[in-house]
Amino acid sequence: MRNKIDLSDIGSSETTAPSPGESSPSRFQPETPTLVRWVIKFSGGLVEDERQADYVLIGFTLLITVISLFLVFNIFKESPRQEPYNPDTKYGGEENIQQVE
Repeated sequence: MRNKIDLSDIGSSETTAPSPGESSPSRFQPETPTLVRWVIKFSGGLVEDERQADYVLIGFTLLITVISLFLVFNIFKESPRQEPYNPDTKYGGEENIQQVE
């Protein structure tokens, strides 16, 4: 036999949903992320709220991504081949040496 659960007092709780003009209770509002707080704190007053801090973090992420892609593609780019050092060709080779008679 199953035990019955008494649900009769659920509708009589004192907490109610906020009306459309009210803000929700603070326990439902998420805490500001740590990185956003750091951006606001260390911006020297340039970043004033969470939305601006989000934009700063998105811009920083895009900048780092572009720099990373630039470095990766330049690493794998073939560099022009350098000829090994040859003392005979240091000053243009033997064809440029004038014969003194």
